[in-house]
Amino acid sequence: MAALGGAIAPALIYLAFNPRATAAGWSVPTDTGTPFTLGLLALFGSRASIGLKVFVTTYAVACDVLAILILAVFYPRAIHAAWLPASAATVLVMVIFNRWRAHATWPYLAATDGGRNT
Repeated sequence: MAALGGAIAPALIYLAFNPRATAAGWSVPTDTGTPFTLGLLALFGSRASIGLKVFVTTYAVACDVLAILILAVFYPRAIHAAWLPASAATVLVMVIFNRWRAHATWPYLAATDGGRNT
């Protein structure tokens, strides 16, 4: 619920100040400053409670999922069905890496092509 409110409130504020030509950019402020917050919590180290760190991380994941859903629902251009099996295979490979408890970064980068084709 916090992530939903954290996505809706900035969008509404943006629309209040940008009612006409720039209103199409309403989805931009739905991305919060969560990475900054996580970095700040890391600076506090053990002085920040584990519960707070878990909440902020969960909030960040929920906001990211909401941002992806906003892009997928409100800004689609076309669906290229040929890429769906490739993306499903990539997700499956990452799930397998997680099951194997792979802690190195390189397998994940290899599975996602290192982000070069995004």
